[in-house]
Amino acid sequence: MDHQLPKECCIHLVSLPLIDHKSKLRCGSYTAEWVARAIGVQTLMPSNRVIHGPVWFDIFRPVFPYDMKMIFKNHGIDTIEFRMDTLLDKERLQWIRKRIAIDQTPPVLLIREKTLHWIAIGGYDDTKEMFYIYDSLSGKDSFNKSVPIGNAQISYDALLRKWNGRWSFRYVALVVSHVEKEDSQKERSESIIESFVQGKLAQIIPKEPEIDEQKKPDVTL
Repeated sequence: MDHQLPKECCIHLVSLPLIDHKSKLRCGSYTAEWVARAIGVQTLMPSNRVIHGPVWFDIFRPVFPYDMKMIFKNHGIDTIEFRMDTLLDKERLQWIRKRIAIDQTPPVLLIREKTLHWIAIGGYDDTKEMFYIYDSLSGKDSFNKSVPIGNAQISYDALLRKWNGRWSFRYVALVVSHVEKEDSQKERSESIIESFVQGKLAQIIPKEPEIDEQKKPDVTL
């Protein structure tokens, strides 16, 4: 483990993310809302779902990384996608811990459950080898007194096994790269809600970030 990082750490919550889990099928929307509130983005965007076409398509199709980036974009948040499949397990753990301890930003991971599933990591404890996470499949809401942040915990080994993912989606993560100003967030949210009420949801396509050396995974030990 990296001795330059604290043995245990949680991100600083700007606001307490209180989310009721009304569905087991909306992990992407719930997770994006949890991250948005955790970093202080107050959005009016409905967390029910983002409609990409027919309702059945939105309900039964997994939320792929591109879809997840669009959900974040609808919150006024730009994200960068990272792929960790070429790294060692210790490097993957190191990357997560740095996002929490140094960047104070919860990384969002695509893991394997019965299907692809999104979670956010809010803290870690090296002594217990445990991550503290927000998982929309855990409990009826986003609050759990037994963990310091989020609503569940998962061991380092268990997370690595689940993060192995499915198909070509192995060790995929998103991190927040930019947040819109409050006025822009409000304008975007109002536009989305109006479209939602009308039975449609405007698709806002996120701009793909340019990849440079600074945006490659920082896994230095």
